[in-house]
Amino acid sequence: MEPQNIGVLTQKQFKILTLRAKGLTQREVARQLKTTRANVSMIEFRARHKLENAKRTISVYNSMQEGFHVTIPKGAELANVPDIIKKNCLKRHMELRSKPASIIRLVTTIWPDYVSDGRLKRGLTVNVDGNGNLTRNISSPISGKE
Repeated sequence: MEPQNIGVLTQKQFKILTLRAKGLTQREVARQLKTTRANVSMIEFRARHKLENAKRTISVYNSMQEGFHVTIPKGAELANVPDIIKKNCLKRHMELRSKPASIIRLVTTIWPDYVSDGRLKRGLTVNVDGNGNLTRNISSPISGKE
């Protein structure tokens, strides 16, 4: 019969990590579970690897849900602003829903005094919500549909 899992860990992995957290050495855990120290070491290594992968997954998921700010530096070409935002979205495994033309229109409409000769005269911070939409502020999505 297959061992029941406890989250991402098998029961044996969970048991070994629990005993190790209580301060037992791998040898002591092996004696208690009637196995070898090498087996305990391998199981512990795999359990810790699974936990690290789970932590990374949760971190990516949380960043996708929370949204974030993107700072576009002073002097950036207006035509590059959508790419800067898109690259920041991709780093967070998120799809930007606004089209490039909509982003450029947004910048020139909301912050016209920030743009001169196709470049930003000042740095600019835009918000991207958890769904990949640009927002004026956290609660006000800006449509990316044309």
